[in-house]
Amino acid sequence: MQGCPIRLAVFFIAVLLGNATTGVSQAGPDLSGVDRFWTIADQLAADSEPDSFAWRRLLDTPAYRQLAQDQRVQRMFRLAFRPSLGREADSVVATGTYNARVIQHLRLVREQRVPLQGFRDSLARVDMVGEAGHLAAPFLPVGEVDRRPPPRLAYAFFGPEAYGGETGIIMDLLFARDRGSYLMPIIGHEVHHYHVGHLTGLRFPERSAPAFTLLQSLRNLANEGTADRIDLRFPTGPPKMPEDVTPAYNAGYRDAATTLREMDSLMSRVGSDTARMRQAGKDVSSRLVFGGHPVGAYMAERIDERLGRAALIAAVGNPFAFFRQFNEAEGRARGARPFSEATLKLVADLEAGYFTPVPR
Repeated sequence: MQGCPIRLAVFFIAVLLGNATTGVSQAGPDLSGVDRFWTIADQLAADSEPDSFAWRRLLDTPAYRQLAQDQRVQRMFRLAFRPSLGREADSVVATGTYNARVIQHLRLVREQRVPLQGFRDSLARVDMVGEAGHLAAPFLPVGEVDRRPPPRLAYAFFGPEAYGGETGIIMDLLFARDRGSYLMPIIGHEVHHYHVGHLTGLRFPERSAPAFTLLQSLRNLANEGTADRIDLRFPTGPPKMPEDVTPAYNAGYRDAATTLREMDSLMSRVGSDTARMRQAGKDVSSRLVFGGHPVGAYMAERIDERLGRAALIAAVGNPFAFFRQFNEAEGRARGARPFSEATLKLVADLEAGYFTPVPR
């Protein structure tokens, strides 16, 4: 719900969570990244460069520390707020890239400071993670959400995104506010990522390794696709999804079968050639828009509907099993399995080299 009034956002949270007498924890999220952001933003808006101590106080908060993009964050903030960099910032905005979206997003954050501060205050003592765990649980092995403490949720300002992983969940406060009543399922999506981070047996090599990018793409398809079952159905649109990316998301899902055929063609030619492995990883990654979300969602949907929820859960933490499960599910849906034997052999070889099952 783009720009929804703060009282409406608070109402949604109250409806979703109940009140303190019905089980809402008094443990709230970490908001230090939001609070320290304003000091930096105000200094930059005055065309003054914050000193290293001020930057460190911001970048050492849980949200920015988990984001681990210090130099990029500093550059985006300077472009968004420093008047003397206005021309450079406008040239980046004109490119229409993700960086352009981040700059526009950060400028909007500053314009909406007062309502965002009100939204921040409404979240301060609300534990949404516990409730979101109930949404993630049906897509995880039985009892998984109770096996470890729930993830920490930390808010900050960094772009129209949220991230979940083994170390916790981070979410942009403006992005969260604009999701309105869909905020809870999105947190459930990130809670799923947190638990998968503890479950996965995937071992990444160095970033320079020929297999790294292809492994990353396979991981993203499985992780994002399965978690998307919690909060996303296609065709999608606002407020679940920011309006400016909705058409591309829907197109990515619509064209998923074509994209997967292209992946098969690219992967089937790799064999034992490491140069081809590296290039195939780049080519596959370039075809998976939005980090693999739309195509991964298509794959997980097919597994869930054709093989059943148990099959989808059995592949949690194992992107190679997810790949094979989809091949079987799509074969049942279309009468022919989409991936060639050469592609499946490559997947099996990658699994043998980079995956160790985690005892459950």
